[in-house]
Amino acid sequence: VSGWTFYRQRTVRAACVAASAVLSTTMSSGRALAACDTTTPCVTGPTNLGVLPGGTASRANFISSDGSVVAGTIVYPGQTNSFVWSNGVMTDIGTVGIVGLGANGTIVAGNVNTTAVTWTSAGGIVALPYYSGGNFSIANAISADGTTVVGYSNDAGGANTYAVRWVNGVVSNLGSLGGIATSIAYDVSANGSVIVGTSYAPNEVNVHGFRWLNGVMTDIGSLGIGDTYAQKVSADGSTVIGQSTGIGFRWNSGTMIPLLLPGGSGSEVAAVTPDGSTVIGSSDDGNGNSHAFRWKNGVVTDLTPMETSPYVYATAVSNNGEVVVGWTGINFSLVNTRAWRWTAATGNVSLNTLLANAGVDMTG
Repeated sequence: VSGWTFYRQRTVRAACVAASAVLSTTMSSGRALAACDTTTPCVTGPTNLGVLPGGTASRANFISSDGSVVAGTIVYPGQTNSFVWSNGVMTDIGTVGIVGLGANGTIVAGNVNTTAVTWTSAGGIVALPYYSGGNFSIANAISADGTTVVGYSNDAGGANTYAVRWVNGVVSNLGSLGGIATSIAYDVSANGSVIVGTSYAPNEVNVHGFRWLNGVMTDIGSLGIGDTYAQKVSADGSTVIGQSTGIGFRWNSGTMIPLLLPGGSGSEVAAVTPDGSTVIGSSDDGNGNSHAFRWKNGVVTDLTPMETSPYVYATAVSNNGEVVVGWTGINFSLVNTRAWRWTAATGNVSLNTLLANAGVDMTG
């Protein structure tokens, strides 16, 4: 993956949140905020999660499926740690790089340096075992039920890297598509039964996307000549989304289709609803600008048709596919960056406007 694409993929992954709520970070105060249901505009002001003693800023990146637990990062002078916030209490969990929350936030998956770990309030940080005597592992996702973590690990010789899963802390190799012995697992279904990622196929120089179920790894195909990354799977395991030859795709029941706006030549996908019926992402518009889009039941909708900014990204979607959130900016700095929320009824509305309409004093 190119550095630019990898940055955007990591940014999207960090920004994707459960569909039960929307998260935001204030740009002026540097405090994490949890706010807003997904069926109506905000009716109250956001809750400031604050910072721990000695901290200077916080950012909320993840929320549990029931909306009760928030996780993110907290900045101290010279150091950034992660936190878990629950029932009004913020807990510093150290340098864990969080990748997801399982079981309504009671278990966290992440990485400490080059070791995949989990964290719980009862047990703290627990290192997940390397595969077959290896010395390197990375976690990429955790199932909603909290039983399964997926990622990759090397073997004892260190020459090969395999997609792996940890089920209740026990590691197993998912194998490969038969080519070069390198594979990576990126995401897992809600119950841990379906896993997606990338692997080399026999006699191929490009990686292919895979879907793993019941011990069988299936090549999901490609949109052309080039790399294919299966990045996310729907909660029910039926639908895979990712990028192939620079174009976002949706795969279901053996069929892969490209997802992009009319006239566009490249796109990225960010999230999929639990049943796979809706996918959101960003696509070029044929004129050099990036627009956010929604694909729902075969219909592609431009969510930002009047936007001329080169950077417009959709980051999350509600479970029913009717509410999408994202951000717009002229670059990747926080200057001139705008968070927005889209519904068919309201169109694209700035989060600042929603907050002001809810009676929040936006002065300063």
